[in-house]
Amino acid sequence: MRHSSGRQSPSERPRRGWFEAVQNARAEIAVRLADSPSLAPQVDSILAEIWPRARRQACDALLVFSKREQVPDVCPYSAEPALDDGFFSGGPGAQR
Repeated sequence: MRHSSGRQSPSERPRRGWFEAVQNARAEIAVRLADSPSLAPQVDSILAEIWPRARRQACDALLVFSKREQVPDVCPYSAEPALDDGFFSGGPGAQR
């Protein structure tokens, strides 16, 4: 989520490794959901729970690059786009 939360501005191209980091995280989540299918209905609430930490991490990372991007206080993603391999945030709903 840190990578997605830090990529809210469509005006800037993603940094090298960003797509790979997002895809690796999605693959890890897919493995965990396959191992524990009972977690699937809880993904939206898990996203909401982890968003504040991901937001802080994204804001800190952006400051390293002297960026003061607005990162939403509330998670703008539901489970479906967050886990969709074709979805990349340049804003909610953006496709790569």
